[in-house]
Amino acid sequence: MTRREMVEALSKIGTLRPASEVLAGPRQPERSLAQLPTQTMLSNRDFIYFDYFRRATAPNTDALIPSAFWGQDLLQLAHTEPAVWHATLALGALHRRWELESTGPETENLVRSATSHYGKALSLAKDLRSPAKILALSLPLIASANMLGFWDESHLHILSAFKILAQDSGRMPDAQRIASTLTRMDIQSITFDDSRSPYPFVEAAAVRSTNQGIAMATIESYSQASSTVFALIREAMINEAAYTEGIVDEATYQFVQADLRDKTQRFESQMAEFEAGHGRSLNESAAMTIRIYHCWLRFIFTLAVPCPESDFDLRLGYFQRVITLAYAVMKRQAVSKSVQLSLEPALVAPLFDVGKRSRHPALRRHGLQLLQGMNRHEGMWRSDGAAMALKAIIDVEESQMVYSAEIVGSIENYCAVHSMQEEASAVPWDAWASPGYEPPTNYSWLGIDPIPEDQRVAIVRVMSRFDSRQLDLELAHGWPFCLLRQIDCGTLHDPRPDSENISGNDIQIASQGYWCMGTFGQTIDVPFGQKLATRAREMC
Repeated sequence: MTRREMVEALSKIGTLRPASEVLAGPRQPERSLAQLPTQTMLSNRDFIYFDYFRRATAPNTDALIPSAFWGQDLLQLAHTEPAVWHATLALGALHRRWELESTGPETENLVRSATSHYGKALSLAKDLRSPAKILALSLPLIASANMLGFWDESHLHILSAFKILAQDSGRMPDAQRIASTLTRMDIQSITFDDSRSPYPFVEAAAVRSTNQGIAMATIESYSQASSTVFALIREAMINEAAYTEGIVDEATYQFVQADLRDKTQRFESQMAEFEAGHGRSLNESAAMTIRIYHCWLRFIFTLAVPCPESDFDLRLGYFQRVITLAYAVMKRQAVSKSVQLSLEPALVAPLFDVGKRSRHPALRRHGLQLLQGMNRHEGMWRSDGAAMALKAIIDVEESQMVYSAEIVGSIENYCAVHSMQEEASAVPWDAWASPGYEPPTNYSWLGIDPIPEDQRVAIVRVMSRFDSRQLDLELAHGWPFCLLRQIDCGTLHDPRPDSENISGNDIQIASQGYWCMGTFGQTIDVPFGQKLATRAREMC
């Protein structure tokens, strides 16, 4: 049975377990790598992939948000479980593949090897007799599926893992650590909406009870702090989606939100005690990354569901805080031309969200500058693809707007003049509990015309083809028109030769939404204020 046939068969089974566990049949006795025929199972290239995972992938993933799973728990398990071994080989090969900017025979071989090891990991999972081991294996399988673009399979692994947690967490001593990593990876899927495989919110809401008992124990490390804040974010996102989809009523939605706000205040108090006792010098980058996601969580609490896009104009302090903290984190990271790959979320998703929601011309461009200046691949998210998508959104929304260079400026000048970096870090944890508190901001709408509500992109749907480094975007909002655009690192042309071009206008009214297509593989640096040429065709 091929991997694709396995996934298709699993989709017809009314249970949530890893594909290998559902389809494998009777389990075989467990085997270790030492018991396997080395000559037939392992090669020099396999050890290279494993060493790459050990020396590069795991440390890069732990660089901003500390975790013992990738660099400790998974490595130990890989030495005794063939399924986990092959899963780490897939990740090592994929890391190497994404460090190569150009495509060719070498990248094809790396993808082929990664896909093969991913499939072997699925097949060998039948030998895992422990729910804890199956759960641990699900995490590198999710990461591999994310980097291979197997979105449906990634979602299946995530839902299966949460189901196992709900059923067996009491019998697994390391369940909380695995659950923390799983939650962070799930947030990647929630925030990355691929049009071919949208996130299964209905199914996720069905297993949401896993996080309703969010542990609020005393915080003793930034790793534990990240576990709590990501669990709160996930629950807030799932609760909002459940309400929007009609799965829960308003009373239930408001009850959960109130409970999450209470837990967030407790988290803030615990963070104040932890940092007062230990000092943030323990891990400055982790401290600021956690603050980015805490600010994102607090921003979620400010919004009504549903709300007009113009409501975001009142939240400049939240957006500034995310951008300046991300800027500070980047300044502390070593400069590298090679891709900085992480299997978990870090900076890309929050920066893209800020750039999309904030319509302040300077603030959103400062977020875009950061995305264009980094070279990060965080699970499903790539900084160059996110920068391309954000640039397309800005061009569409601001097609009728004119902003001066004085208004836009640069993030470096803003941080230098306004000491934004220090101000963002200095906000005390207990300040957030004050009624009506808003983070301070140096940005203002004075003298700036806001983008009209009916010109704002409310929905961004992505179809990514990472194998060919292409990204398709569907941008939709409240009034009907369609833009067709292809961006190829600054070279623009109509991707549909049979289309009827409409000359003279940057945007033409047609059917609903936008459809944009672009090729990425390097950081795109388009000077601010430069209008990209576009061609559109009527879709009605």
